[in-house]
Amino acid sequence: PAAPSSMDNIHDILQAGHTIGQRYVDTQGHHVIHVSDPEIGRENPAERKAQRMARSEGPSTLGADKNLKPNSSERRAIESVLRQPLTQALRREAKKLLWRFRYSMLDNPSALVKFLLAVDWQVADEVQEALALMRQWASVSTTDALCLLSSNFANPGVREHAVAVLRTAEDDEIVSYLLQLVQALRYEHDTDNSPLAAFLIKRACQNHVLGNFLHWYLFVEWQDPLFGPQYAQIYDRFVNALLSEPSGYALWD
Repeated sequence: PAAPSSMDNIHDILQAGHTIGQRYVDTQGHHVIHVSDPEIGRENPAERKAQRMARSEGPSTLGADKNLKPNSSERRAIESVLRQPLTQALRREAKKLLWRFRYSMLDNPSALVKFLLAVDWQVADEVQEALALMRQWASVSTTDALCLLSSNFANPGVREHAVAVLRTAEDDEIVSYLLQLVQALRYEHDTDNSPLAAFLIKRACQNHVLGNFLHWYLFVEWQDPLFGPQYAQIYDRFVNALLSEPSGYALWD
């Protein structure tokens, strides 16, 4: 029988489907082989522990970095991190840098989203301080508020803060972002008590153009096999709120 090829030798470690892994080149068979590594992309417990130790933040030392100011080199590093696209994951050193100099960035609105991405949301004391700092932060733009309603931020306090920013926006601006805002509803954990849903329904009942767009956007999302029931519930709330308005039935017709 023919000798097994290198492809046969590694067949048992290859996995079907599209997975993240390392690439190897089979020099004999001239094939590029993707070998699955299920650990790639997962959080490294050792790195997580090192991050917590590096921050050295406990209940008795929270706020200890209030007077820290970055030097010129650290300032350039922070600016570089802030310029990175939000789709680029923050490295451990970048998170450490943003957390260490968090107080020095309070007057920089564009730094809030990146700072919140650097927070360890599994550490209660850190979350408590992050939310307190968020409320002291310089007012952010509507675009940044939209980022805070993405799947990256599950904390209710962050999402409520984003909605508070949206309340200051004009109707025309809300209309321009309405599709993204409707899509952000799928990341709300409690549809019945969603500040975002309540905000959109209220503004839609006050502005007929916005209400018309909301009607159709919710109707389309209603067809989604996964999130459809959630959107159907919000749609019912919107219709009931609209019909309770003095001119609601006329608008509905």
